Amino acid sequence: MRRVLLYLIVILTVVSCARIVQPNRDTSARAFLDYENGEIVYPLDSYGQSMEDLRFDIAYNAYLYAECMKPHGYTMPGASSLQHISHTVQFDKIYGLWNVAKAQKTGLVERDKPTSSRMETTADFERIMDETCIPQVRDQLNAEEDYKASEKAQKLTQEIRNQAYNKANSHPEWKQARSEWWACLESKGLHPRKGEHEWGVQEEFNFVSAPELTEAEIKLAVTMAQCSQDTRMAQRLGDLEASYQMPLIRQHQHELNEAKDAIKKRSERIKKIVLTHQ
Repeated sequence: MRRVLLYLIVILTVVSCARIVQPNRDTSARAFLDYENGEIVYPLDSYGQSMEDLRFDIAYNAYLYAECMKPHGYTMPGASSLQHISHTVQFDKIYGLWNVAKAQKTGLVERDKPTSSRMETTADFERIMDETCIPQVRDQLNAEEDYKASEKAQKLTQEIRNQAYNKANSHPEWKQARSEWWACLESKGLHPRKGEHEWGVQEEFNFVSAPELTEAEIKLAVTMAQCSQDTRMAQRLGDLEASYQMPLIRQHQHELNEAKDAIKKRSERIKKIVLTHQ
């Protein structure tokens, strides 16, 4: 009997410790919907590449390609392309349209502004780019120590982001929030696409190739964003992801601190280069 009791004490102790070490969610964690910049900000974003970092990263790569093509007689925008890179690049469409004010201005998509920097390419340009500049730029980046460290850091944050997303995606609240959004859209006469990674409606395809923004497109975009706002779908899903991110952040705190430093170090260096060659 004494052995049985000791065995039970050990088992209960192990189970108890496991619960303390690896909590599944932190329901106090929140995502922040930044309506001014069109971004959803998560706890993990404090450790990864910011939108501003990404813009300078893209501009730095453009600078490297421009420098490579210059001896071959081709002039490219290079670092000056920074001013044409959207501040919201790609993340403002997560969970579909949720920013009503932005939907009123841009419709379904943010169209590229016409610029004098756009250039026509030739077969010779493409050949030099493929055979010379792409390999050269790749080799140069791989030779940069802070590039390697930054890539490793971004890989870590992306892995954690994916883990949190997958857990959130499996929670009943995820499906409930989406179902309420779909119901709102259907009440407006729209036909939501309900695939796991789809965040739009069938009616969007009427405007896929539209070169200019129309009142009809604005109306559709605003309706979609308003339904998201009325059902709080973006906030609910963002909070759900954040709740799964926090325990993972604590679990990998040391590695994430190192990742944050690595990304910051590289971003500061390439920012100076881009601004110098504007």
